[in-house]
Formats: sequence, C-alpha cells, structure tokens
Amino acid sequence: MIIVNRGRTEQAGPPDEVYERPRNRFVAEFMGRTNWFSGRLTRAAGPGLWWFESEGKTPFMVAPDAGREGLTVQVAVRPERMGVQPAGGGDAGDGLNHLAGRIAVGEYLGADLHHWVRLDSGERVLVVEKNVGQSLQPPETPVVVRFDPRGCIVLPAAGSTGAEAPERPDPEVRP
Repeated sequence: MIIVNRGRTEQAGPPDEVYERPRNRFVAEFMGRTNWFSGRLTRAAGPGLWWFESEGKTPFMVAPDAGREGLTVQVAVRPERMGVQPAGGGDAGDGLNHLAGRIAVGEYLGADLHHWVRLDSGERVLVVEKNVGQSLQPPETPVVVRFDPRGCIVLPAAGSTGAEAPERPDPEVRP
C-alpha cells in the first residue's frame, strides 16, 4: 500500500503496518477515524512507557518508540482500541488507561455501537465497540474509557521541525 499526498509519497508498506504505525497525522487520518490528543511527555512510567499530559490536562500512559521529558507530541488512539464501562467498574490495576467522562451521545449502528464521550477534561472521544447485546448508556451517564498504552500512536507535534522528534523512518520510501 502506498499513501500519496499531493504527489508526495507519505508512507508505503503493508496495510496493517500503515494503519497501526502511520508516519504522520495525514496517514493516520487517511487510514481511518482517530481520537487526537496534543500535549507533552511528562515522565517515564516504566520500560517503554511514558506519562503523557494532554493540553486538556488529561494524563495517561503511552508507549512511544522514543521519548524524553517535555517532548511535545500528538497522540492518536483509534476508536476501536478503546472500550467504555460504567464508572466505578474497577480494574484499576489492569495496566490500562482509565479516563473518566460522561456519555454525550450513543449511536446504535447494527453491528457496532458508537459512544461519544465527553471526558472530564472537556475533550471528546469516540469509542466504537462491537454490538454483542449490550445496551447503550443514556446521555450524561458517568463512564470510564479504557485503552492500552501500547495501542496509542505517538507522533511528532504539528509544526515540529523534526529536531524534537523525527518522523519514523520508512525504508520503503525513497526520495
């Protein structure tokens, strides 16, 4: 698969690699819906993990290829990589991120359920779950959005000169 933007090859590779590890925001958005957070890496959280704080002051863990304290990044989380559960559901020690919020809108789309969640920070995310018979939560229901730090896509911040965080190299793309 080759993703081209205005005559320039942005990324080439197998479809799963391009979807899971996009080189930039254009590729990530071209490949599908994405929840975006802009902010900074604040401190190491363990081997391969960093605490990230969004501009909306939402802290959660990410697993970037490389990081350093204060690095400005964009974090993408695919809607299908997130889950939603009623607030107070437990599992705080499961290694996943837990972001508190409230259901803004729930949409029944046959095989899928779309949950639009307004996080306590004011940021809004879309969570897409397979419909396996669960019911949609009504608006304003307190919920927790859960996702694995390793499911986060960490990219250089918009306007980055590359000095802070170079784009991932793509051996298939030649100048």
